[in-house]
Amino acid sequence: MANNKPKQEIGRAGRVEREARTNRINTTVMIMIVAFVIIGGIVVAVDKYLIEPNQTVLTVDETEVSTRDFQSRVKFIRLQYLELYNQLFEYLQYFASVADEGSDNVMAMYYQQLLTLQNNLDNYEYIGYNVIVGLADEIILKAEAEKLGISISDQELEEGIQAFFNYYPENEAADDPQDSEDAEDATEAQPEVTPVPTVDLYQQYLDDYKASIEYFDKDLGFSEEQFKDYIETQLIAEKLYQEVTKDVDTSAEQISAKHILVTDSDLAGEILFNFEETHSWSAIELTYKQDDINILELGDLGWINEYNQPSLFSIAKDAEIGDVLGPIETDAGFDIIYIEEFNPDMELSDEDLETKKTSIFENWLTEVRLEYEVFYKDDWVSRIPEKPEIPFQMRLQ
Repeated sequence: MANNKPKQEIGRAGRVEREARTNRINTTVMIMIVAFVIIGGIVVAVDKYLIEPNQTVLTVDETEVSTRDFQSRVKFIRLQYLELYNQLFEYLQYFASVADEGSDNVMAMYYQQLLTLQNNLDNYEYIGYNVIVGLADEIILKAEAEKLGISISDQELEEGIQAFFNYYPENEAADDPQDSEDAEDATEAQPEVTPVPTVDLYQQYLDDYKASIEYFDKDLGFSEEQFKDYIETQLIAEKLYQEVTKDVDTSAEQISAKHILVTDSDLAGEILFNFEETHSWSAIELTYKQDDINILELGDLGWINEYNQPSLFSIAKDAEIGDVLGPIETDAGFDIIYIEEFNPDMELSDEDLETKKTSIFENWLTEVRLEYEVFYKDDWVSRIPEKPEIPFQMRLQ
């Protein structure tokens, strides 16, 4: 028995030593794990906040756009969406509190607009794509403007900034205390002068500008320099648009047409059969105008052309006066078109002319893009910010 005691003590000491060694190893491993986690977090933070923002996300020829500039522009554009959303949300709330006739239709319109904006803001890739493509186009437009000698003066830039904040000094003519006749006489007697903005409104504009710039810079990372560059680029694009479209023909081939839009193909076939029998569109209108259930629309389409109704115009342009086309299946129903008159060279409406100019400018820009080498960083999508975002209490369900 006496000989076993020392062995037991030695064995017990060995176990204690092994346990201590194991604990030291475990502690060391835990320290190493924590250290790796901390170091990993530091590396991620350094990469995200120091390295990545300075990395190039877009290159157009020799011009580079950093991730920081891309992200701040995305946030700025998201803010524009949000401000419009807030405004429409206020309108929706107002009409929801008013029980006027027709308020339901107005509410439905605002609701649909809000839903579209909400979907766009939720789809961060949609905004990110538009921004990065837009930034590439801005570089191209600036280069093309320089070739044409187009530039923006300091005065034009200031006016562009004022317009962004909805401040228009020329609309701030002071109220005239005289009656209209005296005011007219006074105007005739004195030379024209540039309206001087009232101090209060001008100061309000300056205050709004200062507060906005501070917010852009602090919350969005969008500096005053970037904001001014954004405004200047919009003005350059407008000048280029005017230059490219200045010689656009203001007239085009147009067709005067009438139509009947019906609910089903059988009724459309019946109308076509009756027209073949009578060859009278007036008789067709007289026969079916009382049918409020199956006839969705009946009447003039007005003058159609390749700019206001391109799909219909492409179908109708080869027809002859008095022809009936259709039935043409649409989302709304089945359309039957009656060709009433052709005009090969008719002045376009202001709206249609603007559409024509826009089409010409977009085609020009498409051609110009081919002259530049544009490169997007492979992982640019992962760099798109998702904020600012719609407050939870303002989201549509």
